[in-house]
Amino acid sequence: MDSTIIHHYTSTFPLLYYARHLKSYQLHPLVGEKGEYLLSQHPENLRTAHSQAYHYYISIPLKPE
Repeated sequence: MDSTIIHHYTSTFPLLYYARHLKSYQLHPLVGEKGEYLLSQHPENLRTAHSQAYHYYISIPLKPE
């Protein structure tokens, strides 16, 4: 996918959003689907993927409501 398209898409539709009804952050469904596909091909990378995602998302400062 062209990086210009990815930049436009991610600026229009956030890859991580707060779902108030679930009271938690959620990944965009397409990101989750791609991740599930990649991890199904290489299940030994599951722990590493979770760890990297956790460290990345925990570093994002929360915006005050």
